[in-house]
Amino acid sequence: MKKFSKKLVYYRLIYGIFVAFLVYSFVFSAFIGEEEEISMEMMQLATRISLISSVIAYIILIIYNILYYKLSSYELKENEIVCVRGVLFKKKSIVEYKKIHAINSKQNFIEKMFKLSTLQVDSGSTNTAHSAEIQIIEDELIVEELMKKIKAKQNGEDINTNDTETIIEQNNNETLKSIYDFTSKRKVIYTLLQIFAIVIISIIAIIVLTIVLGVLRILNHVDTSTFLTIIVIAILIFVIIEVIGFIFGLIGSLLSYHNFNLIRTKNNIEVSYGLVTRVNNSFKYNKIRAIRVTQSLIQRIFNFSTIKVEVIGYTMASNDENGSYGTGLLVPLCKTNEVNSILNELLPNYIPEEREHKAKEYKPFYSYFLIFSIIVAAFIQMALIVVLGYYNLLSILLLSSIILWGVYLIFIAIVLIDRRFAYKNAGFTLKDSKLTIFRGSFTKEIIVMRRQNIIGIDSKTTYFRKKKNIYSYKVHFRTNSFSNTVNLLNLDKNEGDEMYKLIRY
Repeated sequence: MKKFSKKLVYYRLIYGIFVAFLVYSFVFSAFIGEEEEISMEMMQLATRISLISSVIAYIILIIYNILYYKLSSYELKENEIVCVRGVLFKKKSIVEYKKIHAINSKQNFIEKMFKLSTLQVDSGSTNTAHSAEIQIIEDELIVEELMKKIKAKQNGEDINTNDTETIIEQNNNETLKSIYDFTSKRKVIYTLLQIFAIVIISIIAIIVLTIVLGVLRILNHVDTSTFLTIIVIAILIFVIIEVIGFIFGLIGSLLSYHNFNLIRTKNNIEVSYGLVTRVNNSFKYNKIRAIRVTQSLIQRIFNFSTIKVEVIGYTMASNDENGSYGTGLLVPLCKTNEVNSILNELLPNYIPEEREHKAKEYKPFYSYFLIFSIIVAAFIQMALIVVLGYYNLLSILLLSSIILWGVYLIFIAIVLIDRRFAYKNAGFTLKDSKLTIFRGSFTKEIIVMRRQNIIGIDSKTTYFRKKKNIYSYKVHFRTNSFSNTVNLLNLDKNEGDEMYKLIRY
């Protein structure tokens, strides 16, 4: 068994300094935080106790990290990877090469200084779908070699674990040109599309503020100069927020997606990006569970899309050891008419089909929500009448009622538009053992999955919808436990039941 890199100890001691500083700050503030007058003796005592506490915490971290290094190890065997790590609770993980779903490596800024990298190997086990079973902390060059060796083992190639030159030569002979180029121009557009949503929200907020102030002006609660001053200040604040948001958003895009590469080599797909934290992800073609093509409302206006992939093990955030539960990123931003050409090079079996079956009616998308929401609004209105009427605050009652129903009408208008989009977007196509699902409202989503990954389909309806032969369906497919269902709403039963063919084979 080989130990992790010794640099791990030095790297973690750097982080330990920040932890010790936090301990010092916490103890110091807790010691004198409630004192109104602090004497010099009290200040010296608080400083000494805080310093001793931080030193003790740092010593504990030193001991823990040395023990972690001494007790952790790994080995690449003929058919499996073995990794042992931990101090108080030792964890031994064994993953067979043929059961690996994804191989990821990450390297943050401080790790880069020490030339360290973390290798994560995930088998897709349902009870650990949100985190990798194996994490190996090694020199960055060793991690690169380990990834190549593991991928070779996955592909059934018999390679001596010491023969690194063979591996390097083999990979150099492969075409490593990225299928997708996330250029600086696209990063600027990506940031502008994100900030555009904030602009829309800002405009809506200013309109609402103007209406409220206008009502107050009519009731003589606000004079004209105050009205104009508030509006001008609000506009300036929103403009400043949007400019700052664009600047930081652009910096974030440039750093997060620096040197973005999307490569297919033999049976593997590799995605790598990042400057401050460099992420390298690799997964096999046959481990893919679904493809998601998403479009926010702003992206749809300007004809852009984002492509994501469902692969257990490639759902982890690059800077989060415990992982997140989103889908893995393939293409951050591309023209909608480029989606099929990118997937044709990368995943030809997952190209979306044209929609054949649509939602049956618009009314079921909003009917129940509309009924319940108006009941809630009526109850609030009745409460206002009782309370404010009792105290004879008629002007406040009038203003409150105008605001209540104004906000309610705006809210209902947004909901009806949202439900209209949901109705227009809903549907599916079943062709060649491939299910293409269309769904979403303001954010439109196309999901493509293969028959072998679908494990169940449920249908549901209500009394009134059943009379019109309207059913909704829930498709279960093999992926992590946080994203393994997709809903299709308000389809014609005769059309929706066609999907059961996918699980009858």
